[in-house]
Amino acid sequence: MKTHTPSKPDGDRELFEERVFPTSTMTELVGHELQPFADTFVSKNVIDQLHKLKYASENMQQLDHVNDNDAIYGILSEIKDKTRLLRYAKLLVWLGTKSPMDQKAAISTLLNILTTPVHTEILPKIFTNGKKKKGLFYVLAIAVERKWWLSISTSEMYEALGFSSGIKDDEDFVKQLGPLIWEKFDHFGEEDFSDGNTFKPFDALFNDLIRTAGAYAPIDAVKFLTRPDFWSEYNRAATADKSVAMLIEDDLLKLSQDELMWAKLMYMLRDDDIAINFFPGVFDRLLQKQIAVTNEPQHLPSQVVRYLTSQQFRSDYDPLVSMSSFKEMLSTLSTDKAMLAKVLYVLRNDKSLSEFPDILETFTDDWNNIGAHTKQISLRECEEFLKSENFFAFSLYKRFISNNPDASSPEFMRTRSTDEVAWALALYNLLGDPKYSDIFVGVLDALFHSWVAKPYNSVAATGKNRFLIGAYKLLRESKSDIDSRQPELSEAKIILDTLLEHSKDELMWARFLYKLKQDTTVNVVVSKVFDILLQTRMSVHTPSQCIAFLTSPSFPSMVDLDLLNIWSEDEVMWSKLLYMLGCSENEQPNSLHNLLLKNCNTDYAKFSSDNPSVYLLEYLQKQIKDDTKLVSQLHQLKKSDEVLDGLAEDDHTQTVVVEVTTKTGDSLEYRSISAPANVTSSCIIYWMTKMNRKNGLASFQLQV
Repeated sequence: MKTHTPSKPDGDRELFEERVFPTSTMTELVGHELQPFADTFVSKNVIDQLHKLKYASENMQQLDHVNDNDAIYGILSEIKDKTRLLRYAKLLVWLGTKSPMDQKAAISTLLNILTTPVHTEILPKIFTNGKKKKGLFYVLAIAVERKWWLSISTSEMYEALGFSSGIKDDEDFVKQLGPLIWEKFDHFGEEDFSDGNTFKPFDALFNDLIRTAGAYAPIDAVKFLTRPDFWSEYNRAATADKSVAMLIEDDLLKLSQDELMWAKLMYMLRDDDIAINFFPGVFDRLLQKQIAVTNEPQHLPSQVVRYLTSQQFRSDYDPLVSMSSFKEMLSTLSTDKAMLAKVLYVLRNDKSLSEFPDILETFTDDWNNIGAHTKQISLRECEEFLKSENFFAFSLYKRFISNNPDASSPEFMRTRSTDEVAWALALYNLLGDPKYSDIFVGVLDALFHSWVAKPYNSVAATGKNRFLIGAYKLLRESKSDIDSRQPELSEAKIILDTLLEHSKDELMWARFLYKLKQDTTVNVVVSKVFDILLQTRMSVHTPSQCIAFLTSPSFPSMVDLDLLNIWSEDEVMWSKLLYMLGCSENEQPNSLHNLLLKNCNTDYAKFSSDNPSVYLLEYLQKQIKDDTKLVSQLHQLKKSDEVLDGLAEDDHTQTVVVEVTTKTGDSLEYRSISAPANVTSSCIIYWMTKMNRKNGLASFQLQV
């Protein structure tokens, strides 16, 4: 079988390994940075559980005293069915509790053992079994399999990928495919390998390599583009107002909005006998929506590609030429920076540019010249920045290459200024400009989602109800109606009811309103709505005043709930405020807000979660470290019983008798609470400190 080496230099294999493995989820099993892989996150809590399992077994601890080779052979000797090695708990615990460096070395040793002749035949089955279910074993299997892919030769890789015999007749196509294998190597593993076909067929591989977003499969796109009657069909339909290229682009984007996928296919099919007549025009429209009016000559994207991949280009420019000279040459081809960046992105693995490393990064680095960072920024400066050539090019480029472009723009804006309410108003004002509205509506929505700590996906949000922008518009328009006076209670209540019609998530609205309170142009209305949302009883100070107290630089380093009660006796409100502050990204687990929260009534669970019972169980699992004692929950307050209902949904329950004793020594009450057997077996004690403080209870006696 004829094979071809990918166009990346051989040295890239080692560099590639260093790039992939430190950020794989398997590395995070030791609890360092949390990175997603195969839709999986590994939290510190899971790492703690692995360590608990390890130190609960002397047999597992003994593995620390032998070398990796002996440890792996020892584990293999314990397994009857060797094909289930990657689903063996002892191996997972042993690997998961190592440091990142030791873990990487251990995986290498494991792979060396698995690729010995005695295990080679069952290696595909080992990977298949390891990836049968999502979870930590799946992550382990992916990590080992990745290492295997990186260890085999190019010819072995093509053979393993199951390339059909017909591929060898199209050498140019395989040369194109080689770089793409490396480009998306770290996205392998989403599909499980079937027993009947250990490695992915060519079509599935091609789809993985090309797709960036959208549901339309690239292999189907190629079949669509290369239909024998494709050209004649569109040629007949063309009119004076709609060229062939325009008609094709319209139909392609109906099938998939993934412009990058279509552009890659255009480039790969550029020498196809059918495609050569019309694909350049479609390629141009995908990479450049509008051509700037200028006296300087402007090359189309397809013309830029032809030049950069030509022999003329290689003879014109020496690889040692300065990068500034190279960038000057690009500017003579076109003044459209976004288009040039898109072209360089499509060509970044092409051999024609392999002698100019980092050209794309160097070219886009110019966009970072945005001025000095400031905390405050004027509305005029915000609008000038957003309409600047650099930011506009950055936005267009990100929309082309990223599945989630809108989420990256707020980060770029924060490098100029962290005044997010100013950015929000500037973006909102520019939504009325047709030139910017299509881009900035997603950026504004992503910015608002960051305020409420909600994940944002540009593709999923397209065409959906952007209710956070609607809420912002409602608050601004309400401010205009109310003018400078204090809003009436009824007016603020109408606004809040409107917000809650869009979403019942009170925590989300509290975060949104709290952030927007920083905007002095609307903070009178926003504060009133915020107070109604958070307040559960009348008090001396409003929630707005209370949260200002909690976040004040003069807030005392030592404080208890009694001090908070001087400000307000609305304890549920305090719980909500403390939860909102305590779970923010800037708060540490042992921060004062979190410490105060632990002493508050657990009614805040209803405010913080759509599933209070699940939330409370997770909260208690973090607090209780004793794995030997019984589990239960205690609370006298009427509302707490509603929270407990979710804990008793399991038919297999055990009854817990609770004895409550007052400070005088009198027996106050006996209560029976049913708790699911699976909860009690997990050894979670439901601890209500707030009840002890409020009701004068001295002790809790728990017994089965």
